[in-house]
Order: sequence, then C-alpha cells, then structure tokens
Amino acid sequence: MAAVRNVSAKSRANLLKGHPKLKKGVTNNPGGRVKNPLNITVELRKQLDQVCPSDPQKRKWVVVLVERALVLAAQGKAGAMQEIWNRCDGKVKEVIEHGGMGGGPVTIKVVYDEPK
Repeated sequence: MAAVRNVSAKSRANLLKGHPKLKKGVTNNPGGRVKNPLNITVELRKQLDQVCPSDPQKRKWVVVLVERALVLAAQGKAGAMQEIWNRCDGKVKEVIEHGGMGGGPVTIKVVYDEPK
C-alpha cells in the first residue's frame, strides 16, 4: 500500500474511504471504456457465419468446424473430446484448498507504517 505511506492519519482515513475529489454517484468517465476496433473474437464470429469456400456443400464455417470436431472426437482425439465437453457442460472447476501451518487457519498480519 505504497500510496498510503508518509501521510497523516486523517489523510490516510480519507484515502481508504475513497478519493477525496470524487463524489458518490458521479462518473469521471461518462463514455466508458474505449471499444477496441481490432477484436479477434468479433471478427471470428463474423467469419463463422460465412460460407466455407472449400466446402462442396457450401455450408457455413461454423457447421463445418463443428462436424470436424465431432469426427475427431469420434476417432478418439482427446483434445476434440475435451473441447466438446467443455463447450457443452462447461469446464470442470479445480478445487484449491487453502490452509495455514499444519492445515490450520490462515493468519494475516497487517502492519501500517506510521509517519515519523
């Protein structure tokens, strides 16, 4: 918390509450986040809806790719099977347990530097 160091206790309290110049309910960025015109996902979605030029049946890319993924999965390709399962059922969440010394509770110690 480097921004809070070397300030008075009153100033520290103001910083921890929020920026003193900002007013509740008023935004300093009314336009919001700038949209990125070069978005790969947007372009991919556009292209997936187009007809695949190399497909003799003139199907859309999305149909060709889904069919190919299913064929690969049926051939036993683990990556294709995993992708299909992840898309249909969602990724399996990894459980991470946190514990302190010897499996006990975690202790957090916070130390504030007082101004000299």
